[in-house]
Amino acid sequence: MSLQKYRMLFVVFFLCSLGCEPLPTPSQPSQRRSLPKRATRTVQPTQEDAPSQDDLKQQQAALQAARRYGKRGRGRKLRPVYYEHNIPANPLAQKLCDALHTLPALRKKQCCKERSLGYLLTHECTRTLSIALHQKSLKFDASRLPTCIKALEQAHQGCAWIGPWPPKTPHVCLGLFQGARSKGQRCRSSLECQKPLHCQGLTPTRPGRCRPPFSKDTPCSVSPDPLAVYTRQDDTEQTHPVCQGYCRRFRCQAKHAPQSACVTDIQCPNGHYCDGKRCIQGAFAPAQGACSGRCAPSFRCFQRRCIKPKATGVSCTSSLECQGACEIEAGQKSGQCAPQCVHPLLRPRRARRPQRLPTSHPHKRHATSRPTSRP
Repeated sequence: MSLQKYRMLFVVFFLCSLGCEPLPTPSQPSQRRSLPKRATRTVQPTQEDAPSQDDLKQQQAALQAARRYGKRGRGRKLRPVYYEHNIPANPLAQKLCDALHTLPALRKKQCCKERSLGYLLTHECTRTLSIALHQKSLKFDASRLPTCIKALEQAHQGCAWIGPWPPKTPHVCLGLFQGARSKGQRCRSSLECQKPLHCQGLTPTRPGRCRPPFSKDTPCSVSPDPLAVYTRQDDTEQTHPVCQGYCRRFRCQAKHAPQSACVTDIQCPNGHYCDGKRCIQGAFAPAQGACSGRCAPSFRCFQRRCIKPKATGVSCTSSLECQGACEIEAGQKSGQCAPQCVHPLLRPRRARRPQRLPTSHPHKRHATSRPTSRP
């Protein structure tokens, strides 16, 4: 027997000499000391600890939401609010969406000599508007459509309008739709609600309900409206307001009185605009008048003044004062108005001109200059 085995036997005998109890057999269970059970005490809830009526209502609302969306949400595909795909395209919707999205793309392709039209919203605009018209959730004023198309063609004449911001939607193209949903009915856009109702609780994937504008000090937020975006109805927040006044910092505020101090147009009552200091009677600021946002048609608010956008070749300091964009060379403070087919940040690096430091500065040298060696 090897020395290692002798050592193992010695360890086993030594441990058994200290007192080893035999392993319990199935017929002889191990005898363990049972610990005394811990005394439990039941605490009766007091009146202060009892849930209030508001807490009970919140719990019931949470349970109802879990029953409604918990099981349905599992395995359900995420889809937009207008998800029907078997509805044929409406001819009126096709004409309007072509004028809103395809016409500017064709004019830009001709001016910039591009190979393709790029990504267009024409299909989604036509599909979404056709679904709303098929379900009779809104009405289309077809008598104003020819005038709207003609105004869009005039707004996109030539190439001077090509720039970072497209031309504004003509005034004749606003208010083409009349909502048919009344208070409390299901809606997928604020345009489907009767004025001045708005679609409360609307998300890109869930419909909402037509609700009246909220009163003062009520929580508020502006939800995305796909149909209003596709059809370029820029006045939806005015025709279907969320608040009776205006929404500021997620809280409804009251409108200011006429001739009172203001900062923006939304603070003034209906039929008034803000000139930057007080609310003035009128739908928008006149030409060359003081403004804070809304100006007369074909005018733009620039540096608190309604100006006519400048044509190509006129000197400028910002793209806001041009029909298209203000092309400013590197190191210069002013430039000239010109069409802008490609944004400067999207141009290749060779086309960009980096701004170099002036050599006349005593403490900063040119990037390409080298320090002269000492004699």
